[in-house]
Amino acid sequence: MPKINLIKKEALIAASFLILIPLISHFLFSWMGFTPTDEGFTLALSRRLLDGQVPHRDFIIIRPFLSPLIHTPVVLFGGAYTFWFSRLFVWFQLACISWFWVLTICRMMRSTFSPAQTFAAAIISFAATAHTRHLTAWHTIDGLFFIAMGLALCTNSRQIHKVFGYFLLGLAPLCKQNFIFILPLSLLILDDWRQVKYWIAAVLPGLCYVGYLVAAHALFDALMQLTVRTELLQTGLWQYLNKTVIIGFVVGYASMWLIFGPTVGSNKTKTRIAVLMLYCVPLLGVAGSLWFGVLPATSFGLFGILAGVVIYLLTNKTAPQTWVRISLLVMATAWSASISVGYNTPALMSGPMLVMLTSYIFSLKKQNRAFRYSLIAGSVLISLTFGIARTRYIYRDQPATQLTRSLDGVLPGGKHLYTNPNTFEFMRDLKDAVEFVEAQHRHYAILPDVAAYWAKAPQEDPLPAVWPQADELGKPALIDRFIGVMESRRADTIFIVQKVEATDLAHGFVPLPSNDYYHVVRYARSHFVKIHETNYFELYR
Repeated sequence: MPKINLIKKEALIAASFLILIPLISHFLFSWMGFTPTDEGFTLALSRRLLDGQVPHRDFIIIRPFLSPLIHTPVVLFGGAYTFWFSRLFVWFQLACISWFWVLTICRMMRSTFSPAQTFAAAIISFAATAHTRHLTAWHTIDGLFFIAMGLALCTNSRQIHKVFGYFLLGLAPLCKQNFIFILPLSLLILDDWRQVKYWIAAVLPGLCYVGYLVAAHALFDALMQLTVRTELLQTGLWQYLNKTVIIGFVVGYASMWLIFGPTVGSNKTKTRIAVLMLYCVPLLGVAGSLWFGVLPATSFGLFGILAGVVIYLLTNKTAPQTWVRISLLVMATAWSASISVGYNTPALMSGPMLVMLTSYIFSLKKQNRAFRYSLIAGSVLISLTFGIARTRYIYRDQPATQLTRSLDGVLPGGKHLYTNPNTFEFMRDLKDAVEFVEAQHRHYAILPDVAAYWAKAPQEDPLPAVWPQADELGKPALIDRFIGVMESRRADTIFIVQKVEATDLAHGFVPLPSNDYYHVVRYARSHFVKIHETNYFELYR
């Protein structure tokens, strides 16, 4: 009976966290800010799936299409509140990532967290993970969502749980290719690599994906599109050779040496220094980084500290194997998530890394009464800095006090989102341009940086990519394909081309350049005829 009551209590705490934290965050912050570039990029691809288009074959997508598939219900049922409801789901994903990592870390570290401390650790993880990154459906968050749930099951002793856990891990690379490394690394770290059934479970989602591509006659297109990004060495190695990682490594290694190494001074002094370096400094560092909006850079320090701890434990064999394994899993996931041109940082795993470091202290040393409450105090501090940061540092937008204009009526699906006056005028001008085209009884296409418009647009996007710039059209063949479709749509389509950059609207109106990054814009300007012009757009046929 006591065990059953404990399970019920744990389930209640988990449910409370996974329901309350996303809802509170949603109602406090989801109305804040909008950028027409990144915002809705995944939702625009979801819309294509709902329109019956076949990924890779009918439209260009340089990542697997599981992320757009996940978010199709929001686009289908979201109506005028599509973007707002989408942000609620992302908050839920971030809460799940945080909670399942805390659960897995506590299980493998055999931490002495009380229920209140577990809740506090999850809040810390949530705030550090969400930090000030923009809130939108995104393939990296989707991949981390599957990894967090998958590893929570893979570290369970029951085989059926482990099989399903490895299947969930196999879904992560179908959100973004860089998560492919998690599959073999998890099998090796957890010492499950000898079990064929786990390999089968891990590769089954990928095999199903390939089977679909073959059946849909999209395999060749997929191979071309999925191999566009080739910056692995730059984003996965060189980016980590920086002084922040090195300093963090020294701190982590020295902390373990103070705890396990030969006696130097009194044990009490050593312990206090180690607690300061491994627990207080990272916790206060994250709080300060949130306050100043620099967590993406600080997260490299967390990674370095954790790396120093792991190297010491591996070389000195002074801790249980499970400690090393969970630390390696956290590091592997953080590294995989950071392999990105757009967000080349382990910041989206800052929460689990911080909880991992905290767990070392709580597992190694007996806690006095004051120390036991320090984690709860830390969660309050980080929650406050997180809340302030979310109102100050809004991705490609102005602070919350300047977000005075509602997107209702100018962005399909944008009800209950507020932005700055510049972005509002830009989107209202786009609405006027679209209405001009509709009055001509023609289709319209928008170039190049307004992916968000297509999530709930009245018509389908006639072009084969929702964000046609160099990062998404990274091969000449893809550019040629896109331009070929532009030429084929001359007769019935008017091309609405930006005159200003959408990336920095919050700070003013900067002319959009005609360079290689915006090759399709340059092509439209030089090969099509301008028939109309608004404040921020040119219309071509």
